[in-house]
Amino acid sequence: MSVTEDRMTPDCAAMLSAYAADLTCSSLADTSRTAYFHRVRGFLTWVAGSGDGVPADTSAAVRTAHRYRRHLHDRGYSPATINSVLVAIDDLYTRRGLGATGIRQPSTPVPAPGPR
Repeated sequence: MSVTEDRMTPDCAAMLSAYAADLTCSSLADTSRTAYFHRVRGFLTWVAGSGDGVPADTSAAVRTAHRYRRHLHDRGYSPATINSVLVAIDDLYTRRGLGATGIRQPSTPVPAPGPR
């Protein structure tokens, strides 16, 4: 897992590097570690481009995740893809001590309850 990213600010690159180290010590399967790393790298590249910098506390982290979710939605990503990205961001935030985003969505729409 390479941490080099030309479009990433130093603080985002440092967070990605620390996360990569966290992942090597995790109990996640190799395929999950790779997927999480790539999803988080995309997120942190977006964060760097947003000009806000790495979230420093839970409140800022949640706001940033909400904005990224909207960004993905506006670009037409499926709910399942958005959810998989949010799971990776939750993992990043948890491992970096920022808490979870709390904004995961179901992969498929939940049907409305039928008549009783």
